[in-house]
Amino acid sequence: MTLTPPEESPLVLTAPEPVAPIRRVLLHEEAERLTADLQDREARRQQTHTACLEERGRS
Repeated sequence: MTLTPPEESPLVLTAPEPVAPIRRVLLHEEAERLTADLQDREARRQQTHTACLEERGRS
């Protein structure tokens, strides 16, 4: 089997994009930021809920 140069072949076999690992790292970092943000929001929601319940208990 011989490969012809890309300009002569309709099918071009190329290596994976060199930026793919960078994209993967950036996506992972974004996922970590989003997860941390959701955890912070949930913690605040729980604190607010607990404060409301405690306030009701004092009334």
